[in-house]
Amino acid sequence: MVKHEDFLQSVLNTKEGKINQLEKIVEKKETEYNFNHFVEARKIFDELEVREIRALINLFAVKRAQLNERAKQLNENVETEIDSNDYNDGEENDGHL
Repeated sequence: MVKHEDFLQSVLNTKEGKINQLEKIVEKKETEYNFNHFVEARKIFDELEVREIRALINLFAVKRAQLNERAKQLNENVETEIDSNDYNDGEENDGHL
């Protein structure tokens, strides 16, 4: 009997873990939805709950970090292109390598 209870407890724990994962996914999708509507001015800041505002603040920080990383990569690419163009300044470029 104890083994059966242990088995059922493990099944219950597994189900709880899956439910927690799904809740996190739903919360993330709700935050993305609110973010998109907030950016598109479909949703007014006063309509949001405190939990949603905190989630949006965190999402804004993530988006800002992503934008900074993209800007850094772009600047590196531009510098690389400028350096390669400086190397070829003495040669005439006829479209072939």
